[in-house]
Amino acid sequence: MKTISDTRRDNLKFAVALYYPSARQLAIQVGVAENTISRIKNGTNSMSDRVARMIEAHAELPTGWLDISHKDIESARLSGDRSAGDAIQNSLDQLTENGVNAVIVALTEKMGKDDALKLAAILLARASSDE
Repeated sequence: MKTISDTRRDNLKFAVALYYPSARQLAIQVGVAENTISRIKNGTNSMSDRVARMIEAHAELPTGWLDISHKDIESARLSGDRSAGDAIQNSLDQLTENGVNAVIVALTEKMGKDDALKLAAILLARASSDE
């Protein structure tokens, strides 16, 4: 079973990919030493509660976001599979407007415009059917 340190490390990597150009930039913007972020990412050190909350606050993530696994989102592929759409929607529901915008930009960059538009259509259809 994963520990909180494992989950935070996985989510740190995910957050860096979504919100920051590099781990170095994250360290600078959050105000922690670059080697602290590097040691957390490499598993040498655990992420303290204080650092976790600082990163969440800076990225405008809900308190505790780093403590909950988001691996299903990270690995979800655009396939039209409702469970992938549900997983992505659940994560988006937790984000602020700036966080959602960052997710959209990251998905567009990683998936390409066409696939990102397909994903948006799936999520919109799901939201419409839920209302």
